[in-house]
Amino acid sequence: MLSILAKYHLIEAVGINIVSVNSISHRGYNTTAPENTMPAFKLSVQNGYKMIETDVRFTIDGIAVLLHDATINRTARNADGSTISTNININSITYEQALEYDFGIYKSANYEGTKIPTLNEFLSLCRACSIHPYLELKAGSPEEIADVVSAVNDYGLTNSATFISTDVNYLSVVKDNVPTARLGLICQRVNQNNINQANTLYNGINDVFIDAGSYYGEAVTLCKSAGIKLEVWTVDNPTTIKNADPYITGFTSNNQNAANILRENALL
Repeated sequence: MLSILAKYHLIEAVGINIVSVNSISHRGYNTTAPENTMPAFKLSVQNGYKMIETDVRFTIDGIAVLLHDATINRTARNADGSTISTNININSITYEQALEYDFGIYKSANYEGTKIPTLNEFLSLCRACSIHPYLELKAGSPEEIADVVSAVNDYGLTNSATFISTDVNYLSVVKDNVPTARLGLICQRVNQNNINQANTLYNGINDVFIDAGSYYGEAVTLCKSAGIKLEVWTVDNPTTIKNADPYITGFTSNNQNAANILRENALL
């Protein structure tokens, strides 16, 4: 007999109509490949993910690139593989200057020579492989955020993309440019202020959710009471995914494909 959790999530199993839960690859398949790089994104595809999360920032000349931190130091090295001695903010260098650094060798010699990807490179992969991008807006002017929305539209992904951010103002810019855009407000732990901010994003025709780093009972209770969907990050334990409250509609993970885990659980 199917568990209540399995029935709720509705994953397509053999002969059973089950509803899908969003399963999002965090910064690409970064347990093996360097995070937020094209090799990591391609590994996500190979591992069955249909949704990939990445972080959008801008170089000083306005090129949208994919990088989690404000500085390049944690994930970049000099061309010879040596550690970069001074902190370098991505928004203080040009895209051409960013290409001088190696964004793969810190993970493994197998990825030596990997370059920082542009948003356009990622969106091209998403279109070619039918991937739903989760774009975390880390920084940018209103004009730059609008450029991200335009790029998504140019690749024909407007209706199959999600925009997430800790900054409600960035998400408001997205909503103003595309009223039907799917929006996720990121927070560590859900509170009433998060709920109020998320409510300001809802316009009656868009899909708005909370993307929480901690999903205690309080998070489920607050989101359920407010009628707001709840997704969670970063969940790397398969048992946690199996036992999660069925109100949770999405899991972002470094190495666990929640859809596969829930499908297997449904068939037990």
